[in-house]
Amino acid sequence: PILNSHNVANARKIIHKLTKKRNVDGLLLRLATNELESNNLFKDLPIQVHDPFWAFVWPGSWALHKFIQDNPQVIGGRAVLDFASGCGLAAITAKQNNAATVLANDIDP
Repeated sequence: PILNSHNVANARKIIHKLTKKRNVDGLLLRLATNELESNNLFKDLPIQVHDPFWAFVWPGSWALHKFIQDNPQVIGGRAVLDFASGCGLAAITAKQNNAATVLANDIDP
């Protein structure tokens, strides 16, 4: 499919309907709803979209989030790369705990 502004706008509307803001340990993150988790609702989009890795708090991200909260001295003043960051929870937590710079990286735009 051809990627254009109309397709992107429609995709964003659908994605917005299938996610909601959730409080995750004091942070508001836009995450998947039960409807998104249980269906392959992206098959009807006019552009190719894979599973939304950004729409979930992955166990590894949660573990890093808790570790950084409990041990902020580990990342304080350092550069942090959150590779395969998903929703970015670990990256956000790193920045909140005085990391000098933070780069969150994943395959989703």
